[in-house]
Amino acid sequence: MLDKLEMVEATVRQSAVVARGVLKISAPVWFANPLFTKALAKYRSRYPDVLLYLNLNDRLVDLVKEGFDLALRVTPEEPGSSLLTRRICSIELMLVGSTDYLQRNGYPKTPNELSKHVSISYYYSQFADEILFEDSNGRETVKLPVSIRSNNTIMLYQATLAGMGLAVLPKWLIEDDLTSQRLEVLKLDYTLATSSLYAVYTNRRYLSPKISTFVDFLAEHFSDITESFD
Repeated sequence: MLDKLEMVEATVRQSAVVARGVLKISAPVWFANPLFTKALAKYRSRYPDVLLYLNLNDRLVDLVKEGFDLALRVTPEEPGSSLLTRRICSIELMLVGSTDYLQRNGYPKTPNELSKHVSISYYYSQFADEILFEDSNGRETVKLPVSIRSNNTIMLYQATLAGMGLAVLPKWLIEDDLTSQRLEVLKLDYTLATSSLYAVYTNRRYLSPKISTFVDFLAEHFSDITESFD
């Protein structure tokens, strides 16, 4: 309770302080998409004295050792660490394949049929060669043969477009491809496990205005975006 009180007091004190300086952020490679870029532009128009420095990398960085102010991470569960975390919004992940691949190999409807297909595998996922589903009875994983592995989501995205297999990709990245029907979402008996976007930052007593304004802005902005999708 005392910690929360101190954070409230710090917020009040910081309200009169202008957000400025370099804000060093780590985020997944696939955040180089129009939706997130528009959010950055809107933040900069509101806080022009903050210089955004984005390092797009799919690995988990060490914020303290590598000098990042915060990291943006997408995961089914809240990041477990000694760092502070704040949930920003839900991230819709989709199991997709190219129209060409699905026409050649068929449209699976069940996990058993799915296991006959090949996947495009992401190094850094805890389910690297598996797809995690959930329903009212809990979670289930389906293991697929792998056609290609990469530590880069953009490479996986391009491999999916090229018809090399099925992949789990974020809607933010593939929305245009779904509209143009270059990619199709598989309709299965199970749904993919829900993931969320978290802001992760170091455990400091008082957050600097550049960090607090950015995290607050993302929570506000993507709450509105998510509601418009629903």
